[in-house]
Amino acid sequence: MGGIIIILATLIPVFLLAKLENIYVILLIVTTVWMGTIGFIDDYIKKFKKDKEGLKGRFKVLSQVGLGIIVGTTLY
Repeated sequence: MGGIIIILATLIPVFLLAKLENIYVILLIVTTVWMGTIGFIDDYIKKFKKDKEGLKGRFKVLSQVGLGIIVGTTLY
């Protein structure tokens, strides 16, 4: 769960200093939050649900592929 600190350390300067109407900045924010959410859910399941496996691999891959499609489509 230490990833929350890293994510906040990335997003706070972006929100304060970046031009939020830039599509690349928006993609950065969406990607960071999306992947951070996957990591948080995985850690949450491991810690509080007492499941060593965490989030199932197929859900991780599907969410990463979904994000890749969104980013790829946007950049295209």
